[in-house]
Amino acid sequence: MTAHPTNPTQHDTTTPPANPACPTCPICHANALADGWTICRACMRSYARQLALLRRHLAVLQLVIRREVRLHDRDGGRGAFASLGIDVSAADMEAEAERLIDGICADAGLPGGRWARALPRLAASLRVLAGLPDAADWFERLVRLNGMLQRATDRVPRARRLAGVCDVCGTMVHAAPDEEWEVCPRCDSLLHLPSVRRAARRRLDSMHTTQTPSGAALWVSRETGIDVTRDDINNWLRRDRLPARRLENGYWEFPVATLIRLAEAKLDSKRE
Repeated sequence: MTAHPTNPTQHDTTTPPANPACPTCPICHANALADGWTICRACMRSYARQLALLRRHLAVLQLVIRREVRLHDRDGGRGAFASLGIDVSAADMEAEAERLIDGICADAGLPGGRWARALPRLAASLRVLAGLPDAADWFERLVRLNGMLQRATDRVPRARRLAGVCDVCGTMVHAAPDEEWEVCPRCDSLLHLPSVRRAARRRLDSMHTTQTPSGAALWVSRETGIDVTRDDINNWLRRDRLPARRLENGYWEFPVATLIRLAEAKLDSKRE
């Protein structure tokens, strides 16, 4: 049986509506613009984090290009070094990154060149970047590039958990816990993950699923990708970690948010 909401509200109502006389940021659609900028101060800070993230990704990508490291190695690091060859696909990704960096630099009237020198110049010119007519477009392209590079440069791929649903098409969105932005895999919309997670948490806090312990284990395993057993559910019930309401014929009304939180805690304990 599927989860059912006890509160039908679907939209995030915590952010008050913007003053129609004052334009809002085209990225977050929440904060007002000021000082002649075309993106808000909060998104300008996100821009700075994306530039810093790009610099870290490209530093790792350099090692991949020279085959000094091989990523996604799961044997404890043995055999992670190779002496010969160039990773052509990684070199192509670096070239794509430098094209984007050169485009931002040209738009901002800054010298381009190799990313190692151009990125610090961009980071020092955030106010200029925030005032560009295409600032929101450059930011979105930067987020998409970082997403691609992250998947290519993670030494051990990070666990991607359910963050919420896309507010455009309703598709479930998965992301690593520390990610701030994600692209919807279905409609390609740029999503601000903290907002997605807050909206999802409010919805989940009001949702329950009516299941037997076995059914609850199957349901949460399917929704999270984490192996949860009937014994796990029964142990959580006995220890009062899972505040479910007992019904008839072996069924319980389980709070969805608590089921997911306990499943994620189980996964974390296995990693420690």
